[in-house]
Amino acid sequence: MGVATLVFAMKSDQWGRRRLSAAAAVSVGWAFPLFALLQTGNPVLLTLGFVGGMACFAMRYGPTGAFLPELFRVRYRYSGASIAYSVAGVIGGGVVPLISTGLWASTGSTVPVALVLVALGVLSFLCVQALPETRDHDFSDGLGEGTAAGRP
Repeated sequence: MGVATLVFAMKSDQWGRRRLSAAAAVSVGWAFPLFALLQTGNPVLLTLGFVGGMACFAMRYGPTGAFLPELFRVRYRYSGASIAYSVAGVIGGGVVPLISTGLWASTGSTVPVALVLVALGVLSFLCVQALPETRDHDFSDGLGEGTAAGRP
């Protein structure tokens, strides 16, 4: 995953942070084959499932280091990026696992869990589409009062 994160971070400079983030949101469809591979118990298939899952995660994580801070004016960049990242971590790392565990426990199936992940992927895709592309923006205002992605 470390290598894939680095590759996707560099690719975000070429392809655009927004485009790569949108592709990562769509890649959440990997949840269906991932759960099927995990249920086999076969070490090779388990490894394939985890490698695919980590590649999908790296595709989103790679551009985040540049994309998230670039969405905020220079003056507010550190606070904006850290608050957004932390809130997302609480929701994604706390609430979603609780919902997923409840769904799996009540149904005995991974399908509802995968559907939750797909729904979150669709929501993520729509949110990313609402954001500006920041890849080619000039942030060299020098005074901390510049604009991000052309916004005042």
